[in-house]
Amino acid sequence: METKKVALVIADISGYTQFIRSEKMSAVHAEEIIFELLEAVIDHAAYPLTLNKLEGDAALLYAELKYHLNNLG
Repeated sequence: METKKVALVIADISGYTQFIRSEKMSAVHAEEIIFELLEAVIDHAAYPLTLNKLEGDAALLYAELKYHLNNLG
């Protein structure tokens, strides 16, 4: 197996459980808002970031590091 250096980005919704349990809205409505927020994060992730997977309230993205970090402007 080939070893590669990558940068890992975890976009995690802070306060997710508390937000879902909020008495001011239904769970379905809260989940819809979280879904739309994660969708916006994924849609705006630019190359070289690649979505690896969604895990609950988090989007896991990565980018292969082809250059030394000092060369990334």
